[in-house]
Amino acid sequence: MIADSVKGCSLGDVPDGAPRWFTRIVSDEQADGALFGALRPRVEDVLFVGDAAGCSAYVEHHPAGWALCVQDESVLPAELAAFADRVIVLQTSRNAGFVATAASCKLIDVSEWLARMQRSLLEGGSYQELVDASEHMLGNALTVSDSGFRIVARTRELLPTNPLIRESIANGMFDKKALDTFRKNERPQRWSTRTGIHLLEVSETGPVVECIFRIEGIYSAHLVMHCEWRPLSDGLLDELSLLADCIELHLKHELSAGRLFDQGPARTLVDLIEGVPVSHRKLNAWLRTSGLACDGFFELAVVDYGYRDEERQLAVYAGLRLLELFPDAVVALKENCAVMVRKCFARGDAATHDTVLDTHARSYYGRVGLSDRFERIEDARFAYRQAVIALSMAASDGRGVTAMPNRLWREGADAAEDTWLFCFRDYLVLYLLVAEQQDEELVSYCVGRGVPMRILEADRRAGTQDCELLFVYLVCERRSSLAAERLHLHRNTLLYRIRRIEQEYGIDLKRWQVRERLLAEYQIMCFGG
Repeated sequence: MIADSVKGCSLGDVPDGAPRWFTRIVSDEQADGALFGALRPRVEDVLFVGDAAGCSAYVEHHPAGWALCVQDESVLPAELAAFADRVIVLQTSRNAGFVATAASCKLIDVSEWLARMQRSLLEGGSYQELVDASEHMLGNALTVSDSGFRIVARTRELLPTNPLIRESIANGMFDKKALDTFRKNERPQRWSTRTGIHLLEVSETGPVVECIFRIEGIYSAHLVMHCEWRPLSDGLLDELSLLADCIELHLKHELSAGRLFDQGPARTLVDLIEGVPVSHRKLNAWLRTSGLACDGFFELAVVDYGYRDEERQLAVYAGLRLLELFPDAVVALKENCAVMVRKCFARGDAATHDTVLDTHARSYYGRVGLSDRFERIEDARFAYRQAVIALSMAASDGRGVTAMPNRLWREGADAAEDTWLFCFRDYLVLYLLVAEQQDEELVSYCVGRGVPMRILEADRRAGTQDCELLFVYLVCERRSSLAAERLHLHRNTLLYRIRRIEQEYGIDLKRWQVRERLLAEYQIMCFGG
């Protein structure tokens, strides 16, 4: 930093182990006070600036002290050879007094800058506040992005000339074209193995420096600085490392080890979806710990981000963001996909929560498979298979990431909207038709807990015939007069009972997918497939 603050100079000899920072600068004019021991309690944090004679006297009387020898040559003078391990040489035509003054001013600027960033950290400030405090110090354009490729901070006055970066700044995140470029150049692999500051490339406008942050072994954030205005130097890298230290402190506060996905509730969820036996006692303790109530219905979602094995750290960070959106859910990672179990919401809120889930998937260029509702948490293994099948069927149906999205219809929703969320209930029939090797256990589970079977069990308890009524209504293609005639009922009575069935079992018979699945389940119930 001292070399950057004095124009037309360069560092000569720098001993190994020299401190990067000093808390005070003293010069020849202050030498008397230094020699009398006024600085002895903190002498290792003080840098003396002077000529060869002054430096020799200073380091001789201060065995732990450091000196900066200002001279025209770049090599250490002979009289300082005995103190070579504690003397730095600065080659410049300036006198020692000027260098000491410039260095002191720089030290004051850096101290004020650090104090401002420290206040921001203590007050829970944002990444943007840290970058705002650093813009005038670093003098170059920079961006900070998280592992979801959202740009969380950038310089406001200085913008990089790179059109791709400027477009990303305008959008608030790197678009798919930029991400594909990153992955083509295997940058995620570097992010997963390296950390700290590195020279990324040298473009036509100047060097590009990156700083990779990995917290708890997980790629968490990425800082890129374009050296287009202020030249790259050791002093600039030292200043950038100060900002990087503050960003790392912010990250460590943001990401706690207790929310990682290899322990606690996440580990138990993985055991459940893999069919590993979990004791009843442990299961109840898990439900209490995770905040999931024992009663009611659950829903399981699988978010496929499309990450490869070597990109798992990206899936971890995306999973953390998903957990922030659904703090009352349990999120785990399996095969680089996020698996989330949550309590089912009231029908009026279901569309809203699905929209949040869909928006999250879009942000990471992923897609979501959603299971049927299930009542026993032990059935999470079936729900996981359902969600995975929904994703697979959506891809085979021409609804992959690059194809047209599905249309989201949820009970209680007024209109359809484009989504990357795919529900198993819409794909069971397609699975039965096209799957070469069906999971018979899963099919039996789906039919055994399907609406026709639930209605049949209710009929047996209450002595009603709603199961037959719904079947005839569907076979008659919802022609109420014809169905009422076959059932020997009044048409209004039939329509009343149909509306009651829709409300009680949460189905919408206007949807052809619902009718198709119900008829398939009736077929399996009656004839076994």
